[in-house]
Amino acid sequence: MAQTFRGLTVEAIIDLNRQMIESSGDDVFIEPDNVRVEGMIHQITQEVEETYFDQELFPTASEKAAVLCWRIIAGHLFHNGNNRTGVMVLYQTLEHNGYTLMVTDDEMWERAKGISKGRDNPGYMAQDGFVEWVQKHVLRRQNKRRNRRR
Repeated sequence: MAQTFRGLTVEAIIDLNRQMIESSGDDVFIEPDNVRVEGMIHQITQEVEETYFDQELFPTASEKAAVLCWRIIAGHLFHNGNNRTGVMVLYQTLEHNGYTLMVTDDEMWERAKGISKGRDNPGYMAQDGFVEWVQKHVLRRQNKRRNRRR
């Protein structure tokens, strides 16, 4: 039986962006939501769950989480804080779906910088490459519930 994907809401993503900016102290959150293009966050949260001829475009939770992260960073959806927000969306989405990303902070930030560079720059990381990298480094957490005898 397939597990239901538990994604973040648009409001939760905007709130994460606000938290990332406030905690860094070096950027300004532009009210009301710091979004550069109205509707883009809603669009990407819907796109990761789309189907084509009854086939999910991104069938696993780790693929969906990676695509959300990549699109936030590469699309520069916010006025500022895109890398931090994209990375936190990745971590939280994986967590909500029972996964852990097994990489160091340095490895994650190198990937985030690679995404944000843009395709014409050395070190750029395309969406497919990032999704593959995430899938190689996720670990399904063990369910702590034990079978009980009746």
